[in-house]
Amino acid sequence: MPSINSQIYPHSNSSVRVHSVDDELIVFDSRSKQLARMNQSSTMIWKLHEEDLSVDEIAQQLSQIYGMAKDEFIPDIIQALDAWQAMGLLGNDFIPLADEADDMLGYMQAVKLSSKYKKNLQQVKSYVLLDSEFNIFASNSEIKNILLPLISHFPKASCNISHAIKIIKEESSFIILDDDKLVGRCNAANEIAPIVNGHVLAVSFLEVNCLSVFHAGVIYANDGVVMFSAGSGSGKSTLTAALMCSGKLLFTDEIAILTHNKKIRPAPGCIGLKEGSWKVMEQYCPSIFELTTHYRQDSKTVKYLPPLSLPTTNQLEKGEPVKAIVFPKYSIRHDTELVSISTADALVKLTDSGYYTNQSLSHESVASLIDWIKEIPAYELSINDLKEAVGLVGTLL
Repeated sequence: MPSINSQIYPHSNSSVRVHSVDDELIVFDSRSKQLARMNQSSTMIWKLHEEDLSVDEIAQQLSQIYGMAKDEFIPDIIQALDAWQAMGLLGNDFIPLADEADDMLGYMQAVKLSSKYKKNLQQVKSYVLLDSEFNIFASNSEIKNILLPLISHFPKASCNISHAIKIIKEESSFIILDDDKLVGRCNAANEIAPIVNGHVLAVSFLEVNCLSVFHAGVIYANDGVVMFSAGSGSGKSTLTAALMCSGKLLFTDEIAILTHNKKIRPAPGCIGLKEGSWKVMEQYCPSIFELTTHYRQDSKTVKYLPPLSLPTTNQLEKGEPVKAIVFPKYSIRHDTELVSISTADALVKLTDSGYYTNQSLSHESVASLIDWIKEIPAYELSINDLKEAVGLVGTLL
């Protein structure tokens, strides 16, 4: 029986394509929508494997390149090839298919309202966000007063209103509608704003024509923007808010719209700050505890900090180039530090933080994203002290 060291693993499947980034590879499988980063050693193993070499032959090649004993490489080679086969990157069988994309607005339900709900609605405001236009209505002044601080800064809409958002008080609850579809229902007035805000954001980025949408905060200064890409709990919103309160222009706190011309368009909604950040933000916004407290349906408590100024009309339509991408992470154990990272690492971190494309992620869109991101410096930012972090980001602006 032949040794595993003489085994030649299957070729990469036909849906896999590799992209060279510096000395590393980005491997993308269009069937499973997996995006994998190969460091330098993995890149070497992948390239030698694609030459139809066995495990033993790959080890021999690496031994000659690095001047180490052949046997020292064999466990790592087998581990890498087994992992790639399990992921479906090698071989044509059992390739894990990506789930169909969730319907981002699938939570909406068609409802038939009594005529009494269609009367006596007060207009709160009509406004534009990206390429979508909204008309907000409320059934009483309490709801209107809750929503106005969140949307009063947006540009006024034209006559081409695409969404009529209605918030109606029932006997013991509130219902939120988009035209004649139910968006959500809540029991208290201070739960309304997060539902409306989340829905408007979802509609806006689904309807915009762009290359990609990232979950990121964006700050503008000096002819360019810095993106802060990270998941929940990273300190992204707190950092974005502190920079805005320090005199920088807010582009967005949630959705960074990358145009086909590789610029970021603003979507300047309010910054949602969770309760854990209020005390540290007091040094930048002394009135933060005076802002209304809202309750999200995920049980998080937030305050919404409005933009202090707005982008120009030209910026709203065309966007600005990206000067740097920063991946912030709050850390109580590490000093505040800004560290440069590779393009390949940045691409994987950016997509891991959350992204959406108008079309499903494809070889073409991956190639386009790589062409864009390889020209942009990227950094990891550990945040122990907010003031220090603001100062470090200031060096990039």
